[in-house]
Amino acid sequence: MSNILYLTEQDQENNNVDSIIKSILEVNESNKTSSPIKLYINSYGGDVYQFFGLIDVILASKTPVYTYTLGAAMSCALLVALAGHKRFAYKHSTFMYHQISLGEWDVAKNLEEDLIETKRLHKLIEELVLDKTTITKKQIEDVHNHKKDWYISPGEALKYKIIDQII
Repeated sequence: MSNILYLTEQDQENNNVDSIIKSILEVNESNKTSSPIKLYINSYGGDVYQFFGLIDVILASKTPVYTYTLGAAMSCALLVALAGHKRFAYKHSTFMYHQISLGEWDVAKNLEEDLIETKRLHKLIEELVLDKTTITKKQIEDVHNHKKDWYISPGEALKYKIIDQII
């Protein structure tokens, strides 16, 4: 089993995330002392629930998972990059943080339920970002209050401890 994995754009069934989860679990189940798993990320993100499954597996992994961002780690892919036990980025990478969008827009009851769930997910995302970086709650609130995407260069990512090293 290779300890090199790739998170790229997903197909409709999220097979890319599922295969990464499966691979990390297999390495951990093998009970062999193993070199770190290298997870290369070049993704614009995807389904928040699917990505939180991957994040939990990375955080719980007995075998260290090192994340390497090349190209893009945007939206939920940024959160996956943060989950790495050690985090790296290539010098031309771009990170992006923004508020989440979720749900169907039809009847009022669905809107109420979606808002409650969106707030719950936002809290989980905020906790992860605050725990793993030096980004402040005020900076997160600024992104949400101004409804903007926050693009982050590797230099800024290093400054905010999103990554440990630029490659």
